[in-house]
Amino acid sequence: MTAALGTIYTLEEAADRLRTTPRMVARLARRYGRCARIGREYRFSEGDLAALWDAIRLPAKEPWAHHATKQQVEQAYADIAAHAKKARDARLAARQALRNRTTP
Repeated sequence: MTAALGTIYTLEEAADRLRTTPRMVARLARRYGRCARIGREYRFSEGDLAALWDAIRLPAKEPWAHHATKQQVEQAYADIAAHAKKARDARLAARQALRNRTTP
């Protein structure tokens, strides 16, 4: 047995309610299976819209999650410097090999 449906919305009404485009709502509805289809038309219940809203919400982050530690920053700079040195050494070796090449 299903719960009461409440208000039923068309694709355009659902898009207005979620403040997005009808195309985006249709794509989300297909991805998450939260709609009814009658022919080519989509219909959404209040529960469908709530489920779509929950699906597109960003997860909460810890306040410190987006900050790198000092050691992580230092390691990143060291990795970049090592990569640059390796590329520079390879270029110099290639130039030296060209200079040492004898012409017939």
